[in-house]
Amino acid sequence: MAFTHTRFFSTSQEGVTAVAAARKAPLRAVKPGEKKAPTRRATKKAAPKPKTVSQAAVLDDPRELLVAMRDRLALAVENLNTPPRDLAALTRRLHEVVRDIAAIDAAKDEGDGIGAAAATPDEEFDEELEAEAL
Repeated sequence: MAFTHTRFFSTSQEGVTAVAAARKAPLRAVKPGEKKAPTRRATKKAAPKPKTVSQAAVLDDPRELLVAMRDRLALAVENLNTPPRDLAALTRRLHEVVRDIAAIDAAKDEGDGIGAAAATPDEEFDEELEAEAL
């Protein structure tokens, strides 16, 4: 038995009135020189398109490659056609990749000390201190 909702598929005048009443704002004519108001879709910042594993591999950035692998593994885990025998291995690998991404992010946030040492300006050379050290 097919179900069709009368609110959207009715050909009667009552159905048209009900759909028109459900709109948030009434339609109106655009005035000359009036610009289009930004829509909710236009105001949202577009998310970057995810890279494929092969695109990320070309970039030679380990984190980008791991992110692409994470996305690909997540798709495979969610796919209903994934054989159950593969699901455990895919889930384990997904967990490992997520852990590796977190480790890279943590190392980037903490700093490794070498970058801080390289950014530290050199002091002026003092011959007296050098002579005292010897």
